[in-house]
Amino acid sequence: FANSLIESKRIGIKKGIYVGICQGLNTIFNFSSFAVTVWYGPYLVRTECSNYSPGTVFVVS
Repeated sequence: FANSLIESKRIGIKKGIYVGICQGLNTIFNFSSFAVTVWYGPYLVRTECSNYSPGTVFVVS
């Protein structure tokens, strides 16, 4: 019985590491895409004023 517990613990630790890495990468992707949106929207409004307005950028993002 003790050997089964050791194996289960090892599998649980591996699973925890993989889940943590995946959740971390997901969080990085989400915040990075938000940061790019917050940076690129005002950039479009400043450089291409005839095509974009703050309202348009807000609706698209």
